Amino acid sequence: MKSFRHLEFINTLIELNSDRIACYEHAISLLNARDGALNATPFFEQLIHECKHNLRDLMAEVKKLNGFTSHQTSLMGKAMLVWMDVRSLLSHHPVNAILSCCEAIDKFVMRGYDRALASTIKISDSLRQRLLDHRIALESSDALLHTYKALQETYMLTQHHSS
Repeated sequence: MKSFRHLEFINTLIELNSDRIACYEHAISLLNARDGALNATPFFEQLIHECKHNLRDLMAEVKKLNGFTSHQTSLMGKAMLVWMDVRSLLSHHPVNAILSCCEAIDKFVMRGYDRALASTIKISDSLRQRLLDHRIALESSDALLHTYKALQETYMLTQHHSS
């Protein structure tokens, strides 16, 4: 029973990190397709790299428990991609709409990690430390998104004033 509960919450974190990757990849395509937008690729590639690192950690833990991983996005993740499309089309500020969707998915993933860390399931100290490391890195991701947003706003202002 213990390993099933471990597998369940680890697979949930795997799905959440897969959701982040899909969200960031979609954000890259939407942002880079916009005229007058900064190249989003370097910012989001860094975040995707972090997610892939988290996935490797989590999948190694599943392997230790002789379990199977679901390397798919969740229904919530798929809904977020559709919502990002809708918001970017309907918003007067599509870049901000796209970035707010990225921030929303990060907050959702943070809550997933918080639930896993607060769970009554007994986990090893090494797994708990890795989950804490992932959670701390999520906060850095949030700061990187805010940096991109600020740079984008500055870039848009300079483009507006130069034309």
